Amino acid sequence: MNINEQKKYYKNPQIKRFFWQTNHVYLKKKEKELIATLRNIILNNNYSKILEVGCGEGANILNLNLKNEIIGIDYSKGKINFGKKKKKKKKNKFFVQDAASLNFDDNSFDLVYCRDLLHHLKEKKKAIDEMIRVAKKKVIIIENNGNNPLIWLFAAFVKIERDAKNSKKSKIMHLLRQNKRKKFNINVYYKEPFPFFRFIYHYNFGLASLANFKIFNFINNTVNFISKYVIPKFFWGYIIYEINLKEK
Repeated sequence: MNINEQKKYYKNPQIKRFFWQTNHVYLKKKEKELIATLRNIILNNNYSKILEVGCGEGANILNLNLKNEIIGIDYSKGKINFGKKKKKKKKNKFFVQDAASLNFDDNSFDLVYCRDLLHHLKEKKKAIDEMIRVAKKKVIIIENNGNNPLIWLFAAFVKIERDAKNSKKSKIMHLLRQNKRKKFNINVYYKEPFPFFRFIYHYNFGLASLANFKIFNFINNTVNFISKYVIPKFFWGYIIYEINLKEK
């Protein structure tokens, strides 16, 4: 799927997905666990100004539940308008912008992050470079891992997610290391060893209502627990890249 098809597909807010991420009895908990590393970094460093690139409808901002000011940008006016209506904190702001050409000055934010964005972009390097440019201290990239069999199958069958198969640590690290604007070091964290629950409870093709039965949640929790000790991290579902920017 080319970039124009991507933009057309994601032009309007995905309201069903937003409520799945923020209200679903099981998925909401897992979403918060996925972004817990990001939340802890913000709180532990007392960052006051934060930017989310590719914020969509604002599900991540809502699940972070922070008092800190968060600005969300997305190319979709429909998603941004939806995010404005659903925001819980007055400090949070939403703007229509292009990830590859951010309308902010250098070093405008303590921390800049994106989640599940890069595999939808043609200009991945430009987006990464822009995030590094406007960040003063840290950039956090949360991306699914194309080495994970479930992610690979999902990308193979869902056209809009096709590039997720190429979302691998080696490729993202290569894009990061091409940036010569600032010096930085990178920490890498792995999450969700076997994210089967995302497919079982999927808002479109899964059976999200199964989460109302404790037995299914118990099975998913058991599978997740065992998977941590059985599946090598190379194959886990998500990778978090923490880019620590160094002062000149």
